[in-house]
Amino acid sequence: MKPQVITSSEPAALLLRRLLGAELEGRVDVADGRSWVNAVSRARALLHGGATVALVLGPRRRRGPDAREWDKAYVYSLLNPDAARTGLPLRVILLRAPPEGLLFLEPALLLQVSGREPTPEHLAWARTAPREALSALLGVRPTALARTLALRLEGVDMTPLASQPAIQKLRKFIHTQIQRSERRPIPDMAPAG
Repeated sequence: MKPQVITSSEPAALLLRRLLGAELEGRVDVADGRSWVNAVSRARALLHGGATVALVLGPRRRRGPDAREWDKAYVYSLLNPDAARTGLPLRVILLRAPPEGLLFLEPALLLQVSGREPTPEHLAWARTAPREALSALLGVRPTALARTLALRLEGVDMTPLASQPAIQKLRKFIHTQIQRSERRPIPDMAPAG
């Protein structure tokens, strides 16, 4: 079974597919969980079905100095409510902003995608609502963001974003899981007799 990467929105899934690169295309499935909690629920279902899962999420609505720790505790309580040691192949990557917000870390890349410089208002807005800020910068409704991004990211070199530490952790986890699965012997399915 291919490793699964689950995130919270369609634009985030599209961006993560591009960041994982051509060498992982076809070797990993990236899926949209439709929301933060639904992404965690989908990851839990896949884990208990025996899949390798990487869950990549931005922060929930809670803000403050300990919000990241709360988010992490909440994710793990949803994934494993019994707190039992399962040994399931799982990686949780909590970003400081939703995955779409990664584009705002590289102004040159954002300029290529949008065709214009982001205003200081866009940059400020991106700290709290990157999906909406990106939609406004591209001049599309948030519901059309994924389609627009798919077209605009064609031919754009994503190397600057792929070198972000969180994306490097994700790529390393996926590569490790693929190598492990390729080393595992395939069980003999011949009937006993």
